Amino acid sequence: MKHSVANGEVRVGVAGTPRDGQVPPLCPNRLVSPDINGPQVEFHLNTRGQMNALSVVHGEGRARYVRKGT
Repeated sequence: MKHSVANGEVRVGVAGTPRDGQVPPLCPNRLVSPDINGPQVEFHLNTRGQMNALSVVHGEGRARYVRKGT
């Protein structure tokens, strides 16, 4: 997965491919992409408000990535 942030816009895509899409927020910690087949990205925060994990839901699949050191 690749991501970028520019001009207040978050974009995600599949690493190694030229395609990506804007992911507008559904709520403060959940984004959804209408541009690249609808995956949802959810940021999981710790008690200090720092991101410690990320979940990606796409169709029937779900992946959770945990930041090292948390």
